[in-house]
Amino acid sequence: TRIAVHAGELFLGNIGAAEHYQYGVTGDTVNTASRMDGLNKYLGTEVLVSDEVIQKIDGFLSREAGVFVLKGKAQSIRVHELLCHSAVSEDWQRKACAVFDEGLRAFKCGSWSPARKLFQTSAELFRGDGLSKFYLALCDRYERQPPGEGWKGVVELEEK
Repeated sequence: TRIAVHAGELFLGNIGAAEHYQYGVTGDTVNTASRMDGLNKYLGTEVLVSDEVIQKIDGFLSREAGVFVLKGKAQSIRVHELLCHSAVSEDWQRKACAVFDEGLRAFKCGSWSPARKLFQTSAELFRGDGLSKFYLALCDRYERQPPGEGWKGVVELEEK
């Protein structure tokens, strides 16, 4: 099961025309949450929340998963992986999060080799972590083909 949570305005009501009405939600917030749900699969994560959500909740162990431009979107979005309730988190999880965060900082600075080493450690600590593997592959790709002048650490996705 994968879950994505985003916050914002939406439309709730009947949508359609004369013979075919459907009651539901629509809007950019719904579309973004749907794209984040797809991002879960792409990153190998289970629960992603947007920056808008993480800022309003307490008591959870989380780590930033990165800043992404989702397919069909013009604006980037910062997403976080929600791991567990803080009260049940273990020392190894908090340490693994710290190592991953350090790797993400190195990645955003374009320091591919140091980032790779930190993501390898994170993958070991998290026992085969999909998010660490995603960034390991990205470090390899960006080392061969740098993202370009003025890159600010934002990952552009071409898949839903």
